[in-house]
Amino acid sequence: MEQIYKYELPFFYDCVIENNKIYFPLADFNALCEGDLTNDQISILDVFPDTPLNKSISFPGIYKHGDNMLFTSYKNCDNDILMYNMRQHKYFKFSNKDGLLLYSDTVFKKDDNIYIISKTKATIYKFNLKNYSFEYIGGVKGIEKNTPAVELMQIDDLIYLPINPKRQFLIFDLKTEKYEFCRYPDNISVILTLCHGNGNIWITGDDRKIYTWNIENRTACECSQFPEDIYLFFQNESYFENSFVDNNILWLFPGHANAILKYNIITQHFENFKIPGEEENINIKQKKRFFTTKYRFIKKNGNKVFFLSSKTRVLYELDLNTQELYRHYFCFHNIFHNCFYPTLDKQVIVEGDWLAGLRSMIQIVKEIKRNDKYDKQKQAGVKIYQYLTGR
Repeated sequence: MEQIYKYELPFFYDCVIENNKIYFPLADFNALCEGDLTNDQISILDVFPDTPLNKSISFPGIYKHGDNMLFTSYKNCDNDILMYNMRQHKYFKFSNKDGLLLYSDTVFKKDDNIYIISKTKATIYKFNLKNYSFEYIGGVKGIEKNTPAVELMQIDDLIYLPINPKRQFLIFDLKTEKYEFCRYPDNISVILTLCHGNGNIWITGDDRKIYTWNIENRTACECSQFPEDIYLFFQNESYFENSFVDNNILWLFPGHANAILKYNIITQHFENFKIPGEEENINIKQKKRFFTTKYRFIKKNGNKVFFLSSKTRVLYELDLNTQELYRHYFCFHNIFHNCFYPTLDKQVIVEGDWLAGLRSMIQIVKEIKRNDKYDKQKQAGVKIYQYLTGR
């Protein structure tokens, strides 16, 4: 089954999950997809406009508000904010001169505005959902890149962004649109995970320790060290990159640690949440892996948590109450044999050519449907053939 996971399951860098539906921009294809979490069937809603086929990741992030979905273009692509209206099945473009990159975990809504916080540049932008105006609020100047990756934290109307190069927080108030800075605790130099729970702020960094911190204090309290069986499967990277507290448990999701870690903040007891098939080897280099980070995003919806594995491309759904884990093996019901990515082990086709053909096919079928000219299967087939061959 490992080979099937790698080559046939879709992959994406961000998603929106609501009402048993999932929406995401598909990696290596630049298409917008909709899926049903009750049967794991995926449909391609549309392809992104004016996107070259050789741009494998043009719109990696997504944010949904009502019937509209927002995207920003990746580096080396046109700097636009792209909005897709699901009722009209139509794209709209808005200028994004600063090249801001949007992901769902960097967007915070307040009234008629959304605020987009750049983790890497430590800047804040406002996008009005009524008149679609785009405004720079402020941030830190002179930071080329806030490395390594960090986690944002929200407490009521306050958003906390760790700025590791300066060892300080940017604290943004959604209500007043004002921001201020706060120094890190004296005994912490790097912050990678940051969450609030049980009256405390919980922090992990580039060492093997868990800290708790009250913002009134100058130092953080060292609570525990990771168990000895927790190790980095890719050296010189982050152990954990996402966290939250639920029912007295601090959940830590890898980065590049070899397991999901549960920490009971009452008993200070650790438990590794291991998933069969997700084991990692040290200094991993696997073909067709989009990146080495274990889980790109963590989506917490009530008592459910969703996370996508970069190793197997399986979307996991975890019930926090029962600890039951469900695996979503997505397949495209509007793609031949449900095989979206080609099996490259036989070296029979170049993936770029395969994707170009599929994308062209979808575009021409959409064109035929819009013109109400697909009543005969033969007619659609002729159109597709002519489009692909240029005849």
